[in-house]
Amino acid sequence: MTKVPSNLKKQSAYLTVGLWLLRHLWLTTALVALTMLVLGFTVLWYSRSIASQHSFRKDFLVNVAAGFLEISIGTLVAAGLTWVVTQSKFQEIARPALDLIQSLRLGGTIKKETARKSVVFAVALLSENNVSKSLKPGDGELNGRCPICALPANPEMERCFHCHLPQTVWNDAQLVAVDEKDETMKIKQEIPST
Repeated sequence: MTKVPSNLKKQSAYLTVGLWLLRHLWLTTALVALTMLVLGFTVLWYSRSIASQHSFRKDFLVNVAAGFLEISIGTLVAAGLTWVVTQSKFQEIARPALDLIQSLRLGGTIKKETARKSVVFAVALLSENNVSKSLKPGDGELNGRCPICALPANPEMERCFHCHLPQTVWNDAQLVAVDEKDETMKIKQEIPST
């Protein structure tokens, strides 16, 4: 059995943490802002306990507290606005991202395995909820093949076994139509003309 080098384990851990921070950037920013808010109130509370004969120290601490509070309130407002905007934008770019990955796979630019990994990364970054909201399930029966990774998908399962996409993705009318059109073209190319 081959042993995985420790530097690859570290890189994988850093990538996982980095992806989590990027995906939850608004949460990370909000936590930093809340920490600054608590720090500001703590400094303000401490400045009130300083005797009045040390007015310079007291005024200095009040100004430091005001700076912390100003930055934290501004950061919280910015994080809230960013979260609202990114939620709508992520829903808008989810469909084009999956379409791009599918067209790259169909065009032969990337292989099935690369398409699978790209979809997993895109869904992790955009959040599965945003991806699912941007798709429209087809009216017919569930397709037995994932249109993104082009591997068989069990209709009784909630997700594609290979790329872990939910049924809404591999039953999306537009993605399935493009995939079926490509399969038809491949079959026609394989049949020798007489």
